Amino acid sequence: MRTGKKILITAGTILAINLALAILLLYLAGFLNRQAAETARFQKENKNRETILSSLEALRRDSEKAKLYTTELQEILPTKEGLENFPKEIAKLARANGVDARFSFGDGVNESDGLAATAFRLTVSGIYGDIADFLKGMESGKYLISFNKVDVAREPETKKYSALISAKVYHR
Repeated sequence: MRTGKKILITAGTILAINLALAILLLYLAGFLNRQAAETARFQKENKNRETILSSLEALRRDSEKAKLYTTELQEILPTKEGLENFPKEIAKLARANGVDARFSFGDGVNESDGLAATAFRLTVSGIYGDIADFLKGMESGKYLISFNKVDVAREPETKKYSALISAKVYHR
């Protein structure tokens, strides 16, 4: 009986050790899974931070570029007071292209995206090609102009055309 009892005690001890090892292994597996999940979360968070940092760096670079363009834009755009020469420039361009031009500023100043614009109307008459050259000269001139509407009509009694132009000129 002693041998049977000894075998039972040995088997029970081995079983208890195996059970303890199985519980320890299950605990370690759970712990490692939690650690792996936490590591994955940290890696994802770090990747997000890297993306945010690279975006911030790109924005800073673009901000510096924008400052350069803002400076250039301020050099290009006249002040509102600087528009007093605009009608004279239009008249000079009209004479150079052989057209008759009548100019008038519109009411008010529109502002959007930090740019101000003053509306104006212009009536131009002359030969069609000269009117086209005049408009090209306006587009390539020193003022930044946006045409809203250009209506061209032929005057029936002459070979001349007239154009009614609605536009705006930008300024600071």
